[in-house]
Amino acid sequence: MKRFLLILFITISTCMLSSVEAEAQLAREYLDLEQEVVLTTFPNPTLDYLYINLEYASEEAIDITIYDLLGSKRVTKHYEFGASDFQCEIDFTQMSQGTYLLQVVQGQNAYWKQIIKK
Repeated sequence: MKRFLLILFITISTCMLSSVEAEAQLAREYLDLEQEVVLTTFPNPTLDYLYINLEYASEEAIDITIYDLLGSKRVTKHYEFGASDFQCEIDFTQMSQGTYLLQVVQGQNAYWKQIIKK
């Protein structure tokens, strides 16, 4: 329902444009709605390496931080250039068993996941 109302609003607000321009703008905005960023991690729980995928990301820099449950930073990584399908791995071999929080920041957006180390 929200998507329908948004499309209706966009359609009404673009009526001042020519029909070709309006259809092109509507298609671009609809595609942007469909491509939400998806953060996946595996394996979780992990024994040694954690693999991180960020789908539909922008090309902005990416910062990855792993926190323990006391709020201490355990790992920080910075990637200057992102990609639409960003992938990396984090070495957990030297970390103790327990629960950690993964934070992935790109531009104004932050994504969080709970990670378990066995």
